[in-house]
Amino acid sequence: MDFSLTRSRMNLFLVSMLLSLMGCSSFNRTTNITNLDSSQWYQIGEGSWTINDQIITGSSLEGEAYLMSRNKYEDFLLTLEFKPDSIVNSGIYVRCSDTIGSAEECHEINIWDNHPNQANRTGAIVSKKEPSHILNTIDKWNTYEIRCLGDSISVMLNGMLVSSYGSSPNVEGFIGLQAANNGKIEFRNLSIEHLK
Repeated sequence: MDFSLTRSRMNLFLVSMLLSLMGCSSFNRTTNITNLDSSQWYQIGEGSWTINDQIITGSSLEGEAYLMSRNKYEDFLLTLEFKPDSIVNSGIYVRCSDTIGSAEECHEINIWDNHPNQANRTGAIVSKKEPSHILNTIDKWNTYEIRCLGDSISVMLNGMLVSSYGSSPNVEGFIGLQAANNGKIEFRNLSIEHLK
């Protein structure tokens, strides 16, 4: 029996298994980010962010309040549930080049059914793409699935594709949650899946 050949085949098998496991862990990493852990998030602005029973609540009496990620993310699927009241101006900021949210420095996926410019209502990528469908989200739980892959962003609201945008100059960045306009917004079941 040729033991050197057997060892060679065994080593090749072990390397293949290791590469397979590494591939699984890198392409299917999903992290729950429903917490206010200071190692993951920090607060900016005139507002309040609290967590109770795995529900993150944001409110602002004046100005705007943000909850910003400490880490940058590149290609990912962000899934979350949100429940806005009738007056809050909220949104999800992705691929922010700076750690302060703005529609110019980031891509804002809006949460504001009663936006004075309905092209920027809930489901819009603010100032870039208006929603293709009008879905009412006030005072009930809703689901966003926000996919950022390469230079494209797509937004699913309650299982329906409502907006997509290509040619994004930012291919990585910070994530932010917004609360403004004296209202209240609730988030739960936030998770991020790394796509590469």
